[in-house]
Amino acid sequence: TREAGYALSDTADLFAVTTLQTGVAGTTDGTGNRLDARTIGTGAGDDDAYEALVDLGVKLSENDVPKSGRWVLISPWFEGMLQKDVRFTNYGTTQNRETLANGNIGRASGFEIYVSNNLCGATSGTLAVAGGVYTLLAGTNDAATYAETLAKPEAFKPHDGFNDAIKMLHV
Repeated sequence: TREAGYALSDTADLFAVTTLQTGVAGTTDGTGNRLDARTIGTGAGDDDAYEALVDLGVKLSENDVPKSGRWVLISPWFEGMLQKDVRFTNYGTTQNRETLANGNIGRASGFEIYVSNNLCGATSGTLAVAGGVYTLLAGTNDAATYAETLAKPEAFKPHDGFNDAIKMLHV
């Protein structure tokens, strides 16, 4: 059930991330709600990961996005870049620094920060990195909603063994 739960959460995450990225990439209203592409790294001429978060916050504020409920979704690679920055690792209280609680790795620059392997690149506003191109998604809880439920749970005994199983509908 743990493996099935992980697979189910990963599938739901992929759906939500893909839907949000498609919505942002398809935006043609001219609000300028995207940052220019940049190379994040530690080399000469590279941009700083933490400063990219600050720039995202500024961009949201310029577009009148409320400060409460702001979140950002980052790739594991970008998380590693943040962890190399003392402005991120020394930020806040012990409660803020608890990691891996439902994917939330903490707060910084006004955002609740979440990590996902399902972010992809190749859209405007992407971050070019050594291993590829990733998009950061930032927003507010007021902008999008996702709801799901597991319905009609049913226990059964599979015909090919002496074990118990459960099946249900993911809606």
